[in-house]
Amino acid sequence: MCGHGAGDNEKKVESRSTIFAKKCGKYLSDRWNILDSITLVIYFTTFLLRIVTWVKSASVTNNRALVVAGYLYGLNSMFLTLRAFGHVMETIKGVGAIQIALFHIIGDVATIFWQFLATSLAFSIAITKVYMAEKSYITKESYKDDRL
Repeated sequence: MCGHGAGDNEKKVESRSTIFAKKCGKYLSDRWNILDSITLVIYFTTFLLRIVTWVKSASVTNNRALVVAGYLYGLNSMFLTLRAFGHVMETIKGVGAIQIALFHIIGDVATIFWQFLATSLAFSIAITKVYMAEKSYITKESYKDDRL
């Protein structure tokens, strides 16, 4: 009987770990949950770096751990802002379509901007070449007049 009971316990442990793995896999299948997990990891890392800095260092100047904590805090703030805007987009149906249209408009404006920049650069190069050729011709002509 004891051997049979031990097998049942192993099956329960296996099934618990399998259930836990399935639940974790389901939780991490959503990208927002992954972002939330990353945010938590960054927050705890920032917190630990701040505590280590507080315990080990008396000065805040030239403190690399404090600088890294500041960078992580900024990154975490960016992720939280992204999450907040994502939540707004999920709750208001019309915002997603507007955002897609806005991204297409921004892409089109960027294309027009680069075309304008390329045209301006090409025109500037051509005008500069004409100007330099004309200036060198005028300089040569005035040099001949000065010699005489």
